[in-house]
Amino acid sequence: MFYLQYRYAEYTEIEILIIMQNVENNMKILALDMGDRWIGSAMSDPIGMFAWPYKTVDIRTIESFLQETIAQEGIKTIVAGVPKTLRDTESDQTRKVKGDIEQLQIKFPAITWILWDE
Repeated sequence: MFYLQYRYAEYTEIEILIIMQNVENNMKILALDMGDRWIGSAMSDPIGMFAWPYKTVDIRTIESFLQETIAQEGIKTIVAGVPKTLRDTESDQTRKVKGDIEQLQIKFPAITWILWDE
């Protein structure tokens, strides 16, 4: 299996193909750092080489933020950070974040979602 490694992160073949497809089509990738009250976001450049902080969003407005950002920026892929413990197990926060992401996946089915260990 082919892996691209960066800071202990391993991409699966599927994730690499999705990212390469975004790069080929000059599509930006949105990243989300899910918190209890606030969600941090970052946006890649059109070729997926660099990313910058984008906006901090109140969790109560995440759906409208995503609708607006997806439409304005042509987002097709969202990478969402999922916190795991140092022993690579799930915590209460992991389960909460996964539940929030599952709800967003239902509301935005056209988006490819990649869950990423923070």
